[in-house]
Amino acid sequence: MTRKRRRFSASFEAKVALAAIRGDRTTAELAAKFAVYTDQLGLSRFSGYYQPVGETAKNFTLMRRIGQFYLPFPFYGNRKIAEQSGYKRKRIQRLMGQMGIEAMYRKRRTTRRATCSSNACGGP
Repeated sequence: MTRKRRRFSASFEAKVALAAIRGDRTTAELAAKFAVYTDQLGLSRFSGYYQPVGETAKNFTLMRRIGQFYLPFPFYGNRKIAEQSGYKRKRIQRLMGQMGIEAMYRKRRTTRRATCSSNACGGP
């Protein structure tokens, strides 16, 4: 005897999703409350335990300092800024990535059209 597949209404799914987003209960508690399996919630088992931590005040001051280095010298990369500021390069690299800045330098021109006239270059 096979069991018929349960179908949930859109309002029920919305209620479960809002309870999951609220984050005041773990996924196991939500599954027990709404009588569904934890994998039906669409969340990993450990997502209810992880609480992201924001940046510290020290990192914010360092980000401001990175911006002060970057504005007059936009060609400075994380190595040069780390050397100037006295912090580790990986930390500067991570914060620059968070800030969305990178060193300005001439990049490779890989989509440039060939200028030779031989058949190897695609010419006549």
